[in-house]
Amino acid sequence: KVLTFHVTSPIPAGTQTTAVVPIVGGIKIPRGGLRPNPTTITISSDAVGGVANPAPVESTQAIGHFTRTSLDYTPKTAGAKSWIYGTFTPSMELKAGEVVVLKLAGFSSALNNSFGEVTSIPEYKMVYASWSRTTQELSLTVFETISANIIGGIA
Repeated sequence: KVLTFHVTSPIPAGTQTTAVVPIVGGIKIPRGGLRPNPTTITISSDAVGGVANPAPVESTQAIGHFTRTSLDYTPKTAGAKSWIYGTFTPSMELKAGEVVVLKLAGFSSALNNSFGEVTSIPEYKMVYASWSRTTQELSLTVFETISANIIGGIA
């Protein structure tokens, strides 16, 4: 796919230029996220002053995603307090201090904020969790780096 910008006035050589495509342009980020600096994203020009052949964009922001995701709970009784088990595989490395957030719409707890330790697989990769009653989000703090494409989970 090609995104074309039409230059409406001359741009002197060596001028750093920024082009912005508004959200109404409808361009979507790939469902599988983006690895940092992929060679598949290129820039080129048909400039009168010299054609520039396609070359990789030097710097792009990586966007991760998760695969093989699942969520289970015990007991499976509406309104009951439950153990929550989550499994996921990150496509990107998760570093210590980063946070994985599970949006659990419809779930509730009398607790708010940090409630302590969780068990993770691989062991000790995530050890702290917190719950937000307002947003219905369970936040899991990465304690030790989790490599990309390694299946993991919490209990």
